[in-house]
Amino acid sequence: MKELLREKHCTKVLVLDASAIFSSIHMLVPDCLVTTPEVYEEIKDSASYNKTLLSIELSRLIVTEPPDIKVELPRKISDKLSRADKSLLKLAFYLKKEGFEVYLATDDYTLEKAALKLGIDYMPTKTIGIKKLSNFK
Repeated sequence: MKELLREKHCTKVLVLDASAIFSSIHMLVPDCLVTTPEVYEEIKDSASYNKTLLSIELSRLIVTEPPDIKVELPRKISDKLSRADKSLLKLAFYLKKEGFEVYLATDDYTLEKAALKLGIDYMPTKTIGIKKLSNFK
């Protein structure tokens, strides 16, 4: 996957959660886009599914398993994350460690907090997003 991103000359990568896909960001943003199978499985409505499938077929969106790495988060954050959320964090963390400029595209405040704790930038798609970490030290 990282080889494919490098072949596409990607330096900035957006890691998309379901809220980003529902907002159709993958149809509008020319950046390199990735998500995980767990997130892809969450897409049930036909309009979002068809747009996502088209993005995959046009090689605009890569659906890939995250590597098997351990990501350390405080329990009070980790306990609130879904399996799909954790897969996105692993993928974003891995890509950042590989030298890509990574943004987690999400409107999920808990996911935004987790990203900040891991040093991963986030980009809200429909909301303002969180301003700072509080009570999650």
